[in-house]
Amino acid sequence: MKNKNLKKLIDAATILISVGSVAVVLLLISATIFGFKPLVVSGGSMAPTFDAGDVLLTRPVDAESIEKNDVITYLNRTRSGLTTHRVDGVISRPEGNFFRTIGDANTTPDNDLVHESFVQAKVLGHIPFGKLVVFTYQSWWVSSALIFIPILIILYRDFADLTNKRRFRTVRESVIASKSS
Repeated sequence: MKNKNLKKLIDAATILISVGSVAVVLLLISATIFGFKPLVVSGGSMAPTFDAGDVLLTRPVDAESIEKNDVITYLNRTRSGLTTHRVDGVISRPEGNFFRTIGDANTTPDNDLVHESFVQAKVLGHIPFGKLVVFTYQSWWVSSALIFIPILIILYRDFADLTNKRRFRTVRESVIASKSS
């Protein structure tokens, strides 16, 4: 009885890992195909909305479509890198739109306004703890192992079951043959 329950648990876990692995790979591939760019959160300025290690699903957008409370990723001139903050205000000037931004964990807006030409993308969603997923699937052999090892386990278990059934049938037939003689 214990072996059957353990076998069912192993089978279920194996299938879950296989299906989950394939789903994550397809999600990352389809996100790229449809123009999404995953970015990993490295700081805490957007907590509790986004935590360090979360993966943001971003997509380039027209600056005209950005509104107050949207979350954008932009080139930060003072820190030489990308920053993701919430739009606290939109200011129209002759030289283009500017965005006043603030991190959700911050009490005051950022010092510099962000010109529309510095906006890289708008955040459309996020995957909590997605960094683990992204880093795992960046390596082809880890991805392959997570997909194929569970499949091999299932095939091995099915082969072992077939072998045991044949062995049982052979023993049963020899017992019946010895009784009839």
